[in-house]
Amino acid sequence: MNRKPLLRTAALVAALLSGGASAAEMTIFQGRDFRGPSYTLHNNANLGDIDFQNRVSSIVVRSGTWDVCTEPNLQGECVTLLPGEYPRLNARLNDRIESMRLVDRHALEQRRGVVIYTQPNFTGKSLALRGDATNLLTQGMQDQASSIKVEAGRWEFCSQPDFNGDCVTLARGDYPTLEQKLNHRIESVREVERVADRGDRRDQREYARREGGYDYRERNDDSRYRERDNSNRR
Repeated sequence: MNRKPLLRTAALVAALLSGGASAAEMTIFQGRDFRGPSYTLHNNANLGDIDFQNRVSSIVVRSGTWDVCTEPNLQGECVTLLPGEYPRLNARLNDRIESMRLVDRHALEQRRGVVIYTQPNFTGKSLALRGDATNLLTQGMQDQASSIKVEAGRWEFCSQPDFNGDCVTLARGDYPTLEQKLNHRIESVREVERVADRGDRRDQREYARREGGYDYRERNDDSRYRERDNSNRR
């Protein structure tokens, strides 16, 4: 199959959608662990234009921050990826990605995500994250977090890179101190659910009241999750 016309089409789509965005690079792979056919993108694209839709199983983001979405034209479920390696996409994205875009700095600054601090009570050095980070070493914050603010959604914090090790999911709220399972142990972070903000402060307070929003999870050998309901713990 001659893909040159398709590649030219993809380049044209990227140029039209980019709006002058700064240079960036992301490589997508059909197989896990960066195996199989691959394609490198430098700007926005619909993967149907290069016959790559619903075939992405691993990603390397070399530069820039990217939204990847499960439908064409940046529709469906979208996840924001920061620079890093993503060797095995979870069920939200694996073989489901159909479009992506490079997020410009101004738009990224307007988003709400999480802020992690090196000291309790939101003091010390801080880092704001607006997307998934596979390894906080690249952000200079590996094993340093002692308090967290979750500004929107639900986020998973893990004690090893690539969302491995002990993982805890936190709902929207302030966490001035962290339990031993997380304190000075966080190495990767990702958003697991974006909850619509309807301004209902009562629901938000109730969300944070349940064990401080903690949702304990442990991994099975097949990398799926077992989950214990700790909503009644005191």
